[in-house]
Amino acid sequence: DRFRATQQACIHVHNVRRHFTLDIKLETTRQNISLLHKTIKEDMYECVSYRVPLPSGGLEEVATILVEGSGAVNFNGSKQVLLQIVANGTFCQTDKPIYQPGQTVKFRAVTLNSTFAPQSGKYSKITLQDPNGNMIAQWLDVKPQGGLVDLSLRLASEPPYGTYLINIDDKTMCNFDTQEYVLPKFNCDVVKPTHVFALDGPVPVEICSNYTYGKAVQGDVTGSVCQKAYNYAWNQPEGAPPLSDICQNFTGQLDKTGCFATNLKMGVYNLINYQYARSLDIAATVTETGTGVKASAESTIYVSFTNGTVTFENAPPFYHGRVPYTAQMKALGSDGNLLKNHVVYLQVYYGGVMMEKSYVTDNKGMASFTLDTSAWNTSVSLQGKLSLAPPPPYDPNKISTYYQDAYMNIEPFYSTVSSVLSIRPVTGTLSCGQKQAFTVDYTLSRADLGTSQHLTIYYYAIGRSEEH
Repeated sequence: DRFRATQQACIHVHNVRRHFTLDIKLETTRQNISLLHKTIKEDMYECVSYRVPLPSGGLEEVATILVEGSGAVNFNGSKQVLLQIVANGTFCQTDKPIYQPGQTVKFRAVTLNSTFAPQSGKYSKITLQDPNGNMIAQWLDVKPQGGLVDLSLRLASEPPYGTYLINIDDKTMCNFDTQEYVLPKFNCDVVKPTHVFALDGPVPVEICSNYTYGKAVQGDVTGSVCQKAYNYAWNQPEGAPPLSDICQNFTGQLDKTGCFATNLKMGVYNLINYQYARSLDIAATVTETGTGVKASAESTIYVSFTNGTVTFENAPPFYHGRVPYTAQMKALGSDGNLLKNHVVYLQVYYGGVMMEKSYVTDNKGMASFTLDTSAWNTSVSLQGKLSLAPPPPYDPNKISTYYQDAYMNIEPFYSTVSSVLSIRPVTGTLSCGQKQAFTVDYTLSRADLGTSQHLTIYYYAIGRSEEH
């Protein structure tokens, strides 16, 4: 709990048969605070709000919440909570990390509280120090506008080179560097491919180059895409010449966007013989026009032999025998992308019997399914599939690919009661400030209700910083 914040303590009392007095207290080193004193006559669920006290002797303290019942019913319990003083945090940032002589340094500062809300208090003193330790600028009693402070300073035409330090109220510091002008630096990146399937046709290769400030580079590009050969004594026939790497070379010019594109012929590579790697090594070099400056990049892309993949998502490892079992299957294609509006199959194995169902994925590649558990009482096996066709027989002269199925076992959930509540999971990200419906499946047993003629279901939702 955070000092000065308002928190809640919640208690649920059920199966009340006699009246008794309930006390809830917060016990710290310095004081005992009464949170609730109440006579309980029936089942109740109640949350009480309290102001978090100041921790004793420092920034934090372990306190105890005590719960005690007295009178016709006697019981007690406790739970430890951490009391903390959470200080505001101040952050500063320059508009770029490196400046050249004569340029204007722009920077801003903001102070946030523990809920990330900006604070409006003044900054007593903000200073700027050069690499030699000299203070070259100072701002006093700076008041934020809209929570932010924006300041700037023009550097001298011949400033000391090195690291400059911005100091805010002797609590927060940030820095930037000054450097003498040099030729712009640029990089070389292998943009494509990111994924290669063994049975692909032409595979696009894309090499791009940009200066560190974002502008596209103009120049020539050369490179190769190689499959490495493994030359080991145990896999080489006696007297046979060593295997050579299989390579495709490319050359060209960067376009106006700083990129070069070509196509890779997968049929050139040996994806049958295990004396060759199941990956491709891409190497590229860009030479800048006019200067001859070079930049290089390398990348290794693993070749996939998977036609498609199914995985189980939001699938509990157990089931209740009186509540439908709900889960999802996710389908991916050979390129690793979602398979939308695609048929997937679910096989359920129970008691020596296999049941098979088919579903169609949505635009997120997901297919939801619900299974009747009323006849289950032992372990159940689930298998998700993209294809029901048996795998083709192995042919040493052909590339072998396969479907990656999903497997899982679910076990019965043991409980001392017969009634069951189950919350159905909500997929996706919930939007702030909106209402969200949740579905709860339930099965109620008369034996669990006892003599009660009604049943109250309590719910409690916990957010990051607020409780409802």
